[in-house]
Amino acid sequence: MHAGPSDIGLEDIKNICDFSFDIPENDDEILKNFQSTSNYKHFLVPASFTKHKLIDVQPFPYNPFSIPKSEEIEIESKAIKSISIPFEETKIPHTPLCKQVTKTVYFDMIKNYFNERPIWLKNVLIQSLPEGHNISKNHLKHLLAFFTYSYESGPWRNTYVRLEYDPKSDPQSLIYQVIDFRTKEDIFNTKGPYDYTFTTLPRQQGQLYQLCDIESDKIKQILLNTESIGPDCTVRYK
Repeated sequence: MHAGPSDIGLEDIKNICDFSFDIPENDDEILKNFQSTSNYKHFLVPASFTKHKLIDVQPFPYNPFSIPKSEEIEIESKAIKSISIPFEETKIPHTPLCKQVTKTVYFDMIKNYFNERPIWLKNVLIQSLPEGHNISKNHLKHLLAFFTYSYESGPWRNTYVRLEYDPKSDPQSLIYQVIDFRTKEDIFNTKGPYDYTFTTLPRQQGQLYQLCDIESDKIKQILLNTESIGPDCTVRYK
């Protein structure tokens, strides 16, 4: 509740007015000290007076212990040295360029996958991983660079081949060849899930398949016709 003019007595008003002219005797020395200070060089303006909320934003490093850990070990993002050779290359790589890789639960898993099947498309390999896996793209790249090499062209282009394995000298590698199936852009209105078995028409304009993954019997009869297989492996077909 505020006091109005009628609530203030004449004596109170007189005291207020007299106070503005009645300076205590001992305060004049203190006033001189304030007035004689002319050096404002080191005077810092309070943060609340500036246009920004912070005067200087420092790039403080984050606390690694504040980030929740997962089962997978975090790997630093560095340049991944992988091996890629042309189809005409006769020397098959035996050792990876990257000498070290973090051994997680996926290390032995990827190794066993390539021991059972020497050639994989990357998307097919990811689809074959256990449901609910949490392997990162970066970690998978490191593992593929550690266990495999790739062809730039030929029947196994865009695939990952197990180190020390030469598909050109193994007739059984015929089933791992890649076919590029292309459709018209407007054949489907919506894109469907990735299907590498060719049980349905691909819903993408271009999709890669390996012969061993195709489950359609009619297509297998055409593609795996042994009468059309030549004795030599060429860049176009096996």
